[in-house]
Amino acid sequence: MAKTNREKSKTFFRPLIAIGLFLVLPILIGVACELQFFNIVQLDDYCELYQFKVLSGVVAKPLEVRLVGAGDLRKPGAEQKLRGKYAELIDRFHKANAHAVIFDLYFLAPDPSHQEEEAHFADAIQATTNGKSFHVLIGTPGNYGKMSPTLEKAVGPLQLGSLRTGGERNIWGTPYLRRFILAEQSLNGNTTQTRFSLDLKAILAEFGWNTEFLTGDFHPYRRLLVVRGGTSQLWLHCDFTSNMDGTLQAVLPIQLVNYQQLHNEGFRTLESLDSDDLTAYQGRLVLVGDRTDTAGKEKPDYYAVLPQLKAYGVEIDASILNDLLIGKYPRRLPTYWEIVVLFVIYWVAAIFRRFLPQWPLPVALPYIGGKDAAIPIGLVCVWAAYAVVACLLYRAAYVYIDVLYPVLASACGYFLLGSFLWKQKKSLYGFGGAHANSQ
Repeated sequence: MAKTNREKSKTFFRPLIAIGLFLVLPILIGVACELQFFNIVQLDDYCELYQFKVLSGVVAKPLEVRLVGAGDLRKPGAEQKLRGKYAELIDRFHKANAHAVIFDLYFLAPDPSHQEEEAHFADAIQATTNGKSFHVLIGTPGNYGKMSPTLEKAVGPLQLGSLRTGGERNIWGTPYLRRFILAEQSLNGNTTQTRFSLDLKAILAEFGWNTEFLTGDFHPYRRLLVVRGGTSQLWLHCDFTSNMDGTLQAVLPIQLVNYQQLHNEGFRTLESLDSDDLTAYQGRLVLVGDRTDTAGKEKPDYYAVLPQLKAYGVEIDASILNDLLIGKYPRRLPTYWEIVVLFVIYWVAAIFRRFLPQWPLPVALPYIGGKDAAIPIGLVCVWAAYAVVACLLYRAAYVYIDVLYPVLASACGYFLLGSFLWKQKKSLYGFGGAHANSQ
């Protein structure tokens, strides 16, 4: 019997549908994950907030960095007066065998009345920075101004780092700080230069690097930043964002270490150290930053990091520095591995559609009355298994995948590919299909 036009159409389109469902759709989901497709409506950012809120309870990281307040910086010129105090602090931490003092501050050229404090501060930096055993690092002023020649002479290029953050994102009406810039490209004429963050410079100093010539290789698809200096190199797994001029930023998601440690147990005010012998700081990195009461500041250095969780900028820096130091920082898989993972989830969900039946659940609907709702047991099992594996993976290697795309991949695999495979199997074995009728 000759095939009807409808049967011919099915025969023609079935291989195309199969190719689309078997291969093209999961790859498209992987590409959407790479492009953060749902951020068109800020859905990726919103889901990440709660994903990291859950993941923060999965791991407990030790706090290796110590925080010290920079004093009261609310009055004009207060920071210039405190430079003499900072010089004494450097000398005391050096004698206590701390590894580094990192000022999460920038220092502009002082007015004439504070030249003495400036000279004392510069002398302390120059006298105590001695290669591998002790370092003093400070932030670069950037667009805010210039340091004095005295201070510039005292610090080397490795001791200066950028204080730029990733900027706040307005997520459904609330500003959050979710990314920290580790390294950033900039154009200088036809040359691309790389600026490194203060935290990254501190890690290089802690690892014994002593070079003024640093370069950064950016590999967005591998999600890899390679920092090179002399014969040394450091590989860091980062996300990448683009600037308006086409240059790149290597960024890390912000995930605070234990907040009670950061905000209370691991913090000391500048004044409280006067009578301390500082023996507890032996072998430690000490981060000095501003935690002045925000009520007295024109622009508070205080950010929402997660829902119901705010932190000072110095506490965010301390978390990033701590994570880099112990090697436990959040990271995503390289793009191609992320697509492979989504591909596997997609196919596992389709297979579960075949072997785990739907479960009818009686529900009462308004205006309709009683009705049986089919619960997709296979899909629920895939989601539960993914949640467990995701938590274990983050706990073991700090690897995460944006939660929306595994959910999308499993739903598409279950309802689209799973349905297609099951229909083909019924047709092949004659379960009510055309082949059975011809028998």
